[in-house]
Amino acid sequence: VCEQRLAEPVYCCVTDAGEALYITADRALPDKSNDRRTRLNQLEARIVDGDVQTLRVEAVEGEVNNETDIARLTGGTRTETEDGIIALTDALTASLISTYAESDGAVNATGPFGTLKAGKMVIKRPSPEEDQVIIFKDGVNILYDPE
Repeated sequence: VCEQRLAEPVYCCVTDAGEALYITADRALPDKSNDRRTRLNQLEARIVDGDVQTLRVEAVEGEVNNETDIARLTGGTRTETEDGIIALTDALTASLISTYAESDGAVNATGPFGTLKAGKMVIKRPSPEEDQVIIFKDGVNILYDPE
């Protein structure tokens, strides 16, 4: 059986705030039931604002849907911010046209502040003039490390 696939694809777009969004993967497979969707394996998504990479997300697998401008990152994700926050969660849903991503459920994070557990994580840019923020919610437990 022959299967169409792309090796080391790169997906690029620009968000409504002017940030560059890059998604790379080891391979991409077209969805046979919808030609507007592409499945990805071993992927990395990066948001770059000017010369600064502000966010990087790694996932075992995912899907880009060009019909809805949504990316699903699944199989375990690792999100890293420029200021040293690392957040782990099972899956994220992200917009391809704005700075917005939301975890499906629980998140464990570490950073300069210490460690935390939360029921959900939202990453967004409130407006094009403001910096992106990460909001932890739904039962947040923080272990503060005052080093």
